[in-house]
Amino acid sequence: MPVLRGAGDGMTENTLDQLITAALRAQHEAREAQHPRDHSVFHDSSANSCLRKRVLIRSGAEVAAPQADDLRNFEFGHMIHGLIQRALLAIGAIPIVNGVALLERTLTDAETSGTFDCLVKLNGSGYTLMDIKTCSVFAFQHLKEEGAKPGHMQQVCRYWLKLKGLYPIHDVQIYYIEKDKGFTRDFVIPMTEGLIRETTADLTAEQEAWGALPTLPPRIAAGSPDAWQCHFCSVYEACGEREKISKFSPTFDRATMLAFKKGGAQ
Repeated sequence: MPVLRGAGDGMTENTLDQLITAALRAQHEAREAQHPRDHSVFHDSSANSCLRKRVLIRSGAEVAAPQADDLRNFEFGHMIHGLIQRALLAIGAIPIVNGVALLERTLTDAETSGTFDCLVKLNGSGYTLMDIKTCSVFAFQHLKEEGAKPGHMQQVCRYWLKLKGLYPIHDVQIYYIEKDKGFTRDFVIPMTEGLIRETTADLTAEQEAWGALPTLPPRIAAGSPDAWQCHFCSVYEACGEREKISKFSPTFDRATMLAFKKGGAQ
């Protein structure tokens, strides 16, 4: 009977797993070097997340290296994004303006920067702003119960605020793909006064927090529904909140794991 071993089950890594992880890490580091993070602004992809973390990352705090499962998830996300974008581009669904396809375009203003996935010619005149998210089985179930995540809604609202004066955008949609069986769910996100107000308040909070340095924003309260994020925070050492707990540690309880998986869309 063969014995299966790997980092994913908390057992000893085998040589093949180590080789694949090293290859993925090299690819990830090459991508990071090619597109270094801009620390002069906040990033739209972090909308509605821990404000303390956002300030620490912008200020240049040391970011923990991704673990093997993080690397696999990163590459899976990049692969799915590329597959969908190439397919849409091939059938002419992504507009081309002045010889440039409207996908993976970075928009930067004085305060924030963000890269939208693509604009799509979907229905009639005007474009659909589309954002692609990959997620776990648990997170996908959470979407079915509660809808698109507030942070994702604010993220696409930030993109819309930057794009609305540049292109005729008639709607905004988030397209979720479940990683296990490829199930999909798309949400039309109306740019309501309420969402715009919440997004603008979050943008203001970022700038106020930045202006308050060297005083950092407060940590996430231990009893908060968002406290699970601390166990996976990439700047946990600089934050000083708590040690990062392995997903395979006995101290990582089931409730925390379920909360993590519910929030696991990328």
